[in-house]
This record gives sequence, structure tokens and C-alpha cells, in this order.
Amino acid sequence: MQKTSILLLLLVFLLTACGSPAPAVVPTDVPQPQAATATTVPVEPAVQPTTPPVEPVVQPTNPPAAPVIDGAALLEDRCSVCHSTNKAKQAPRTKSDWEKTVLRMIDKGAQLNEAEKQALIDHLAQTYGK
Repeated sequence: MQKTSILLLLLVFLLTACGSPAPAVVPTDVPQPQAATATTVPVEPAVQPTTPPVEPVVQPTNPPAAPVIDGAALLEDRCSVCHSTNKAKQAPRTKSDWEKTVLRMIDKGAQLNEAEKQALIDHLAQTYGK
């Protein structure tokens, strides 16, 4: 009977060890899920559309006027190299005649560009014209 008692005790021990549920152990270092709360999420500021800088309206300007060429100064500076300016006063001519005279002087070496030539002809015709 002793054998039976030992076997019976062993059996009871095994059944209690395996059959009874172990007490639940809740670890304390595991974070518990938290209740859902409103969290603040950083929100980037809304991008405002920018307007391009307004360019000032530039009104077209007239090109600078060509410098006014002084016909009287041309008569003094360019014509007096070869003869006196009194020659123009002595023989009044029409604009067409003054143009022929100025072209003849250019052929003889008078230094006048196109604008100066026209200014001199206009001056001679207005001042010493017929």
C-alpha cells in the first residue's frame, strides 16, 4: 500500500501542477494602451499664393532728338577755312542754288556730313536767300 500511496500522491501532485491555471502575472514595465486622446499634430501654415511684383508700365519715349546743328556755326567754322563768311552775304541765292554751292564746296574739300550739309543749306537759304 505504500507504493500505492506514493503513486497516488505523485499523481495528485502532477495533476495539480499541470491542471490548475497559473496565476496571471502582469508585467509592470510594459506600457498599457492609452485611451484615444486628441493629439496635436504640427500643421504647416497654409501656403498663400504670392502675386508677382507689378512692373511699372513704361510709356514709350520718343528717341532723343538729334542735336540741333547750328548752321551759322558751321558757316563760321567750316566755310571760313577757305574764304570769308562775307561771301555768302554778297550773293543771295535760292535754296536750290545754295545746295549746288555747298555740294561744289564739298567737292573742293569742305568737311560736312549729311546732317551738317542739310543744316548749312537751310541756314544759308533762310539767312541769305532770294
